[in-house]
Amino acid sequence: MSHDKEAEMLRLDNQLCFAVYASAKAIVGAYRTELEKMGLTYTQYIALLALWEKEEMTLKELGRRLFLDSGTIDADAEEDGSRRTFDATAQHDR
Repeated sequence: MSHDKEAEMLRLDNQLCFAVYASAKAIVGAYRTELEKMGLTYTQYIALLALWEKEEMTLKELGRRLFLDSGTIDADAEEDGSRRTFDATAQHDR
């Protein structure tokens, strides 16, 4: 394969991963205005959707479901023995 052809293949605009990344940013951006009115980030919104489907799950389960690492999840966690759980029915006004 020629150097020119290789260089063309490696251009950012020819990368599927970049097209997916740009599309994801555009989709999240489309939600932004409405979510800001509710004081939510997109991550908080999808966490609420996941908890709507299953009202109680561990933070680890929530992170796995949303493809997030544990440091990204910013939620009210309750200690349930040795298990950390997030309860969607818990009061959020403190």
